[in-house]
Amino acid sequence: MTHIPRCRTLLPTPPKDCFISLWPFLNRFRPWDIDEAQHQHFCDGVSLFGPYWEHVLGYWRWHTKRPSQVLFLTYEELTTDTLGQLRRLAEFVGRPFTVEEQEIGVYKKVVDACAMESSSGLEVNRSGTTNMVDRTYANNIFFRRGVVGNWRNHLTPEMAGSIDEITEIKIRLAVASTEIYDQLRQVVETFPAAVSGIGQPYCRHPDGWYMSRRGVVSAMVIKRHLMARATDVFIATFPKSGTTWLKALLHSALHHDAHELAAHSPHQLVPFLESQLFVNDRIPDLSSLPAPRILTTHIPAQSLPDSIAASGSKVVYLCRDPKDCFVSLWHFWNRFVSWDIDVAVQQFCDGISHFGPFWEHVLGYWRWHVEKPGQVFFLTYEELAADTLGLLRRLAEFVGRPFTVEEQEAGVDRKIVEICAMESLSRLEVNLSGTTDFIEKDVPNNIFFRRGVVGDWRNHLTPEMAMKIDEITESKFKGTSLLFHPQFLQEKR
Repeated sequence: MTHIPRCRTLLPTPPKDCFISLWPFLNRFRPWDIDEAQHQHFCDGVSLFGPYWEHVLGYWRWHTKRPSQVLFLTYEELTTDTLGQLRRLAEFVGRPFTVEEQEIGVYKKVVDACAMESSSGLEVNRSGTTNMVDRTYANNIFFRRGVVGNWRNHLTPEMAGSIDEITEIKIRLAVASTEIYDQLRQVVETFPAAVSGIGQPYCRHPDGWYMSRRGVVSAMVIKRHLMARATDVFIATFPKSGTTWLKALLHSALHHDAHELAAHSPHQLVPFLESQLFVNDRIPDLSSLPAPRILTTHIPAQSLPDSIAASGSKVVYLCRDPKDCFVSLWHFWNRFVSWDIDVAVQQFCDGISHFGPFWEHVLGYWRWHVEKPGQVFFLTYEELAADTLGLLRRLAEFVGRPFTVEEQEAGVDRKIVEICAMESLSRLEVNLSGTTDFIEKDVPNNIFFRRGVVGDWRNHLTPEMAMKIDEITESKFKGTSLLFHPQFLQEKR
């Protein structure tokens, strides 16, 4: 069971009663005056499992998409028609009351026994206790009045008005964001489709790259609605280029500390725009995130919001040998579907892959880097593997957080390199058994870790496959200074 605020999202009343119920509950443990400060905390979203409105809307959206999985009800409905709601609940969990049970009044007895007055009067709830987390709590603290509209006895008209105003705005924005996604879904339906080979069809974005329809819709919403700041830092990569490693390093470089990695996966600390934030019809409010905000994307450079370039946000792009990138991508998708490597190589070479074509993706960020090297930092996985400490120091300088001489002498940067090493990260309990929320499901963190070895393609690709990819690379990069980048020169040695 988890905390799901019971409220009707289209009515302004519930959050006020919820706040009033929360206030006396917390007052049992420490004095908490119902003053402007505490009221403001609630309105700002600083409360247990808050913000309240985002909590409610998250489950409401889940319910609208999967009503057979998520039953959404309100406290007000439950008090008005407890018997009817009990029947709905029983049917929802697959245990409906039989005609015989209804005739003998089984469900009515359940309602009577579960009434707050009845439950609170039971000896187990008057004097018993329950263990929670690391404490024992008296059962009677979970019973109070439970009266609908009790907020009127505690809130000033001004307090009630501000909560109502936030509720109205949040609902209006939620409805508006759903309409925006619906409109773009209709547009994306007209885009050319392509077979992906991984169980979900691709569609071709007008800018020339491929992704699932849902991913293209999210990218278009991001393009229109993400407002970048000058203090923002964006990580951009083609899928399976070392994104997880770079997230860990750059987050640690910004904070000069890697301790958060022990409790959070790199994807929780540095979320993807298109698969973690702008998902499920959400247009998230990122304005409250403290600077510098660090975010990640696989979206090609030409399809990013104009505000990123205009604001002067920092962008760090990580590129990888396309052969190793392909092999890592192939292994990743084979966790979910059987994907013949011959077919997969051909699709990759044709540019039909997640956010592909690979070469245009790399060139887009490379040209941006050449034009504005102070805004776009371009590095390769191979460089990062060969000189992780040196690149970490350069990254820290690039984002305006250079390591001091004292920190270097104390080994702060070296410690970060050790903790962020793939072998170390992959062994952390959070990455061995934890999960991260992507789109509409929890994904095991361990699927983002494999070998990470430079040149591993030799163990999987035939000489003909490797040569085909190399020929495309030379052809695509011909005439650009990228062809003379150390990574690609090494390939010719």
